[in-house]
Amino acid sequence: MWEVCRLGLKRLSLTTAESDILSRLTEACTRPARSDAYSVEIARPSFLSPRLFPFDLTDHEEETVQLPKDVNEYLGARASELADRILRTYPPLHGVGDPASSLISHLLRKPFPGQVLAMMGVVKRWYEARGAAVIAECGTGKTLISMGAVHVHSDRRPFTALAMVPPQLVEKWAREALLTLPRARVFFIEGLRSPTSSAAQAGVNEVRLRHGRIVREGLRTTLTELRQRKTSRAARARWESICGSTAESSRRICRTTRT
Repeated sequence: MWEVCRLGLKRLSLTTAESDILSRLTEACTRPARSDAYSVEIARPSFLSPRLFPFDLTDHEEETVQLPKDVNEYLGARASELADRILRTYPPLHGVGDPASSLISHLLRKPFPGQVLAMMGVVKRWYEARGAAVIAECGTGKTLISMGAVHVHSDRRPFTALAMVPPQLVEKWAREALLTLPRARVFFIEGLRSPTSSAAQAGVNEVRLRHGRIVREGLRTTLTELRQRKTSRAARARWESICGSTAESSRRICRTTRT
């Protein structure tokens, strides 16, 4: 507004006093606001003539606009407006009223409605692109959402999923996979090199859940054996031939590797 005043006043003949008043007003308006200023008062300056301040502020005289004290107060006051704008900018791939896949009911753990929405959104994203991201706070069930999305996307077909997780989360992922996916088999890819001590683990080891704990039981092999196996040309076919020979009824395989 003050920029408009200055542009318009170039054509006016101002007195020295009026020019000084206008300069001080312009400086006050362009000065950064203090961090402790929570209100803005708008009123017609009584010391300016109408030609210096030709704006009609009849509806805004002595009006005080209260600014929010923190982010929580701002979000509470603008929640509906922000939600509408987010939905217009980023329309959801799967809405609240859209039907979910019946395969979600096959999971051993029942997800919450919000987790179902995220699962279906990831699945629909995979139909459009090669990747998807689940970004949420700790405790929202990102692991369950990821496994459920893979299960639904498989559409009852056998699949192999590779989870690359930090060392402290390897057993957690294995436990959740065995508690979530029906007829799942889980393998640890312990490392590419030979163990440096007798206590160290190496190779590809199958794990199972016994009394709430992850134990290494079942198939044990090495990456070298997989490479040297000449029964199949492709690596996937060699892996499926090894797994199929031990348990033909297993259809879902989840491999976890330490990073």
